[in-house]
Amino acid sequence: MSVQIHLDALVWAAAAASSVPAGEASEIRAHAEALAASDDRAVPTQLRARLSELVARAEQVAAGDMGAAATLRALLRELVLEEEPATTAEATAEDEADADLLALFIAAGTDALVEIETSVLKLENSEDAEECTEAVSSLQRDIHTLKGECGVLSLHVAQSIWHEAETMIDAALSSDAPIPIDPLMAALDWHRDHLALLGEDGKSEPPAHGEVLEAIKSWDSKGAPADPAAAAAAPEASDANEEALDDTPIVFTDELLMDETVPEFVTEARQHLEDSEAALFELEADPKSPDSIDRIFRAFHTIKGVAGFLGITEITDLAHVVETLLDRFRTSDIEFTSGHADIVLESKDVLEQLFTGLMGGACPVKAAHAQLVAEVGEVAKDPTDLSAYSSASRRAPSPKADQEDAPEPVEAAASPVQEAQAPPAEAPQSAPEATAEVVPAQAPQAKAAPAPKESGPKKKAKYDSTIRVSTQRLDSLVDMVGELVIAQQMVVQGTEGIEEGIGENLTRNLSHLGKITRDLQEASMSLRMVTFQSTFQKMHRLVRDVAGKAGKSIKLEIQGADTEVDRNVVDKISDPLVHLVRNAIDHGVEPPEDRQAVGKDPQGTVVLSARHQGGAIVISLKDNGRGLNRDSILAKAKEKGLISMDRDVSEMSDSAVYKLIFEPGFSTAAAITDISGRGVGMDVVKRNIEAMRGKVEIFSEFGKGAEFQIQLPLTLAIIDAMIVSCNSERYVIPTLSIVQSFRPNSQQLHAIKGESPVVEVRGQLVPLHRLDQILEGYGGHNGDPAESTLILVEGMGRRVCLVVDDILGQQQVVIKKLGPCTPPARVISGGAILGDGRVALIVDIEGILAETESVALC
Repeated sequence: MSVQIHLDALVWAAAAASSVPAGEASEIRAHAEALAASDDRAVPTQLRARLSELVARAEQVAAGDMGAAATLRALLRELVLEEEPATTAEATAEDEADADLLALFIAAGTDALVEIETSVLKLENSEDAEECTEAVSSLQRDIHTLKGECGVLSLHVAQSIWHEAETMIDAALSSDAPIPIDPLMAALDWHRDHLALLGEDGKSEPPAHGEVLEAIKSWDSKGAPADPAAAAAAPEASDANEEALDDTPIVFTDELLMDETVPEFVTEARQHLEDSEAALFELEADPKSPDSIDRIFRAFHTIKGVAGFLGITEITDLAHVVETLLDRFRTSDIEFTSGHADIVLESKDVLEQLFTGLMGGACPVKAAHAQLVAEVGEVAKDPTDLSAYSSASRRAPSPKADQEDAPEPVEAAASPVQEAQAPPAEAPQSAPEATAEVVPAQAPQAKAAPAPKESGPKKKAKYDSTIRVSTQRLDSLVDMVGELVIAQQMVVQGTEGIEEGIGENLTRNLSHLGKITRDLQEASMSLRMVTFQSTFQKMHRLVRDVAGKAGKSIKLEIQGADTEVDRNVVDKISDPLVHLVRNAIDHGVEPPEDRQAVGKDPQGTVVLSARHQGGAIVISLKDNGRGLNRDSILAKAKEKGLISMDRDVSEMSDSAVYKLIFEPGFSTAAAITDISGRGVGMDVVKRNIEAMRGKVEIFSEFGKGAEFQIQLPLTLAIIDAMIVSCNSERYVIPTLSIVQSFRPNSQQLHAIKGESPVVEVRGQLVPLHRLDQILEGYGGHNGDPAESTLILVEGMGRRVCLVVDDILGQQQVVIKKLGPCTPPARVISGGAILGDGRVALIVDIEGILAETESVALC
């Protein structure tokens, strides 16, 4: 047998590893031993390195140690299902091995039929209750396994027959009726004929199956065939029911929703879809790229296979027709067009909806799902003819592109496009920590209907959120925890000799403990660090959809996607980025004809980048469009009363003028479109970024483009801060907002009649405010600025000097939320426990600046 056969066998076992019987463990051991003995380079490096462990675990299970089964399942999935996507050569090898894989299936299927028949005969002939119970369990297990294996090889007729057989058995058991024997024997005979035909050439059509399927479906709960007269009238009733079910959502069984393997399948499947979308955009740029086609094909192929094992026919059916369509491009010279990309993207969206349904959310309606499967199936027959794909006429941009940016999602009015679609799918309830992937809440093409009314709450899959972590990082964390324990013991022992004058040892040990603690903190932080790769990658779809709807040609360039940041930051930055990208396309980049008229490339460019800068993350969105028009912004600001009509705006900096677009209701759009123009959204962007203790700056040159720079902390849980004192109170100021600190001399201080005092800093006059006066109600007193310390802070395009009594030091602090009894204050963002156990309030610099600005305006 070839190496590929052994690899395929392990993939098969890993995908079906909801249980690992002893017999199957023996086969796994045999395949692993064969791979270990091979020197073929097709064996993945990671797999080869741990084959001996795989063999050992399989031996334990085969020997009856079922406690090792869970470890074996986890090892299989880690080593097989998470391998890197295969290259074109590997994909070709996989195709060549299909015949051998089919031979394995036929052999295993023949054995399964024998097991099923044995169980059926026991049920028919045995009167022993215990023996019958055991036979029922064996029957259900064998049929479920056989059904899954049929799904993997796309034997959909056989899969459908055994699925209906499962349903029939469940119905009989739930009504305390005897298990129907004749329909099961008919299914066994049919499947033996099917295997015989497959053994001849591997491509034969299945035997006629209508009578077998009808015999299974028509068996009622009393154990007798349905009334012939009723059966004769069934077609009309069925047609009526199908028509009535057009808007009925797909519903998954409670058993499937509670299956502990489903969340893992959904996580892996979403990762495959994310990779396929990236490959799709590469394919649009290079329609002849075989590697891109293979990556998309393998994604849908893998999803179809695992869904087949789980018996999720809705996912299997859709993934199968898309896989068939993609296979036509792999095996022919047919050109891949944007129309084909639309089909793949719509199918991806519907699969996302189905995954949401598996997590307890809303599913697409049956009719829309069936229509899409039928249309894609027709296009797969002749990919050069897209006439069967009527969905193209009702396609809309991705959900984020269509939704209006209401200040609060709950109060948002639906746009015309939204009214024709489903409400956003409810996010699955899970642990507070976010899941590893962030995906759109709904898909626009296959309409999702509201869930039917139920007497009780809908069951949802129970699972813990997970995140993949490098084993090297975990090992480092464990090592440092051990060092921390040792250092702690050293401190305890060192305190015993303090009275005898051995304080030097204690000092040294405390220093060592501090170092280990800091290292442990950094290692722990790194466990939550993820890249922007997934978030940035989704913007390709947004740019494609919105640009197409706006009639523009725009290229998205991504830089620094591998920059790491706390995953909570990644989760929260997604929505602001969507708004900024959409506005860059709609407002920033001109239509192709306008760009040509001024000598620009008809295709616009949007650059999305991320980088580390000091102790912060800077995300930049830059376009080469028309840029911001200062005069237009000022005119609109005066019209809306944001600045007085008689105010001299010549002294306003460009940064201050550009910040006006973040005011609620501000828009310079000449016309309202379903993309933007209602003046909502940018204020939400600003508010969301400030909620993360970040800030956004705008740089623009009219006629050449604009750049939005978002500066965020590396993490939302811990900040670098300056500890200051005012009177008897201590306060925490984030260092991200501090420009400098200094003690002024009398020449720097100036008093201006009717306004706040100012201080001269580097040739500029900056307003001066005592921190304790701004924090009135939290303690404080008046003092002479000349005898105090000034801290220059910056944000919102403004600078202010805060007067404090003293700077106590700089350190990292853990942010704690204030309790509900705390008086509301927009100048305070939380609290922190200092090293001596005292609590210090964390100053919100954006709130401070807003507060001082309102005072100045008064």
